[in-house]
Amino acid sequence: MTQTSTQLDGLVFVHGLNEEPYTTDKIIAECIGNNLHSVKAIIYNHKVDFEEFGILSFEMTKLPGRGRPQKTYHLNEQQATLLITYLDNTPQVNQFKKTWFVSFTV
Repeated sequence: MTQTSTQLDGLVFVHGLNEEPYTTDKIIAECIGNNLHSVKAIIYNHKVDFEEFGILSFEMTKLPGRGRPQKTYHLNEQQATLLITYLDNTPQVNQFKKTWFVSFTV
């Protein structure tokens, strides 16, 4: 199955000409149909591995109706690729991996 650019919209972000493209833990969790908490646990448990590929940046956002802010990781291409290699090879994850590999080249 060939992925179109519309299927890739919202997967990778760039906020300025000199900024590195990134995606988030939340987007990856949604794309693979996995629990966000599980994806965050992989990042937390392998933090040193992710930091080998750059600063592990994040933003804190307040959720409506909840007192505690949520940490959203911003993953560069190498960090996101590392994360998806750590995921189980379910059919949905495998499809996402194929989508992922073309996302930074579109």
